[in-house]
Amino acid sequence: MTFFDTEGMTRREDLDRRHETIMKRRRIILLSILGVVVLFVVFILVYNFTDVMFGVSEDLESAPQNGDWVMFRHDQAHTGSTGAGGPIDGALKWTFTTGEPIHSSPAVVDGVVYFGSRDHHIYAVDTATGEEIWSFETGSWVESSPVVVDGVLYCGSNDHNLYAIDAASGTELWRFEAIYAMRSSPAVAGGRVYIGSDDYHLYCVDALTGKELWNVKTRNGILSSPVVTKGMVVFGSTDRSVYAINAANGRQRLDFRTTALIGSSPAVQDGVAYFTTSA
Repeated sequence: MTFFDTEGMTRREDLDRRHETIMKRRRIILLSILGVVVLFVVFILVYNFTDVMFGVSEDLESAPQNGDWVMFRHDQAHTGSTGAGGPIDGALKWTFTTGEPIHSSPAVVDGVVYFGSRDHHIYAVDTATGEEIWSFETGSWVESSPVVVDGVLYCGSNDHNLYAIDAASGTELWRFEAIYAMRSSPAVAGGRVYIGSDDYHLYCVDALTGKELWNVKTRNGILSSPVVTKGMVVFGSTDRSVYAINAANGRQRLDFRTTALIGSSPAVQDGVAYFTTSA
């Protein structure tokens, strides 16, 4: 006669089912964790190395107003030319003397020429007569070249400040302070001011308030004047690199390294940036 322990077999089957259920749950949890990790890695890669999430605004340009010489070397291509013809006889019209040498390039808007001097001043001078309209005193040399947009002059100074000045009256609207001198010349686009500094940073500042929006650090000082083209800020650095930065958020798109420092400003035309080095 044979006897079966049915109660024990039932308990064992229950334990097997429970074990199988637990193992299934563990597999689901592990697969879920793995899926989350994979999604996180993909997100990091997309976020850090592409502009899929943060694309550039290709219509953002630091182009001047028509007919004006509002920025360093006239336009975003830094051509140094208005394209206007006409005879040039070379006759001296007037001179204007400051207290120290002038390294700043002038901006000309609505019959007024604006420029900085090593005598610590930014000047506004009548283009017809050469008479001073106003002068604005900073705390150090002004080697940055001013840009004038919508009645506001923006200019850096060796006193570490970027100034916004009412172009008509010479009244300070705001100032933004960096760590070291600002010898770079600013570019203005989309309500923002972009300027480099000797403190290794390119700054993006709100044109209305002077509030810093973001900054990008390079490996050395920035003398180069930035250009905003097709939604990107292009500039050189004395760290021997040319950078292209998303103008909206400061995300780096290009770090092109050369063999010598870059103090010059890039010229941009038809989607190509041209620049020179010191060697």
